[in-house]
Amino acid sequence: MVRKEKGSYLLNDQHIEVYVFIGEFQAHMNMKMARESDPCAIVIWENLDEFIMETPNPVIKNKFYATGHRLLGQYGIPLITDNQFHYFHSPYKNDLRLEDLCLHVFTINPLSIRAIIYVSLAIIKNKSKWDWKYLEFESRTYQLDDMARRLRIYIESKGKVRSRGFPSWNELKDKAEGYDIYEI
Repeated sequence: MVRKEKGSYLLNDQHIEVYVFIGEFQAHMNMKMARESDPCAIVIWENLDEFIMETPNPVIKNKFYATGHRLLGQYGIPLITDNQFHYFHSPYKNDLRLEDLCLHVFTINPLSIRAIIYVSLAIIKNKSKWDWKYLEFESRTYQLDDMARRLRIYIESKGKVRSRGFPSWNELKDKAEGYDIYEI
């Protein structure tokens, strides 16, 4: 099922059907688990047996962690949100860090300027607890490593280096005052 090439193990292309089957089966199991927690749930991201689901109803179940914009309030950035709830399921984690939450916000709302603004404010407000190395490592799981790198450059340069789709630093400063963030 795997082959060794130049010191690395790679999936053997001769067994592609098996890999497709395993992926589809895991997606089925994730959806089944999500629907058992709430029949209205949909899976919006998955990686093996970890997934993020969206539902109109609150869920209280082991190994389902609330995530998304709604939780930024725990880090000093309370938001008015829609009536959708987001949950991260993982058999490997016992809690979520701010870095995880920020990656989930970007996964839920890719390319959203609103997500960039509020994640940036959460990072700045909680800079003493923030770990860029952890974010960059975890971002690979979500295929957000480029976004994590651009976000770091944007914040560390105080907006002098900003990627397309990022707000101006003055726009961020205006929002920051509403959250009692003055050191920006």
